[in-house]
Amino acid sequence: MNLRSLLATGCIFVFAVSHAAEPCVRVRAGDREVCMKFSEKEKVIARSYGVRLGMPYAQVKRELLRTGWKVDSDWLRAQDAAGREGDLICGSGYDAVCSAAFTRGDRRAFLTLSGTNPGSPLTTIDDHE
Repeated sequence: MNLRSLLATGCIFVFAVSHAAEPCVRVRAGDREVCMKFSEKEKVIARSYGVRLGMPYAQVKRELLRTGWKVDSDWLRAQDAAGREGDLICGSGYDAVCSAAFTRGDRRAFLTLSGTNPGSPLTTIDDHE
């Protein structure tokens, strides 16, 4: 059967595969850097908030605010301000991490982000009621 007859019978199927590459959050592995691996469970948890692991903090914050979460100002006030960058608390050094907290109703979401990758990408999100 040629292409013309397949078209005439409607027997052509087009498969489009989208391989949206996951962002690379660089981490140290011995003497080299590799991309951080996220478990399927971690990815599902992040998606339940409408965000993706590896997403830059500005994008994560925008999405959380859009869905009714608010920056947890009480949590921010309770933190040591030495590493504060806006509403992020960041450590220092080669493996620095940043933290943030958001609230919605009685829930509190804690975020851990890379402090060494551009955009401070999200590496974990954990919800506490």
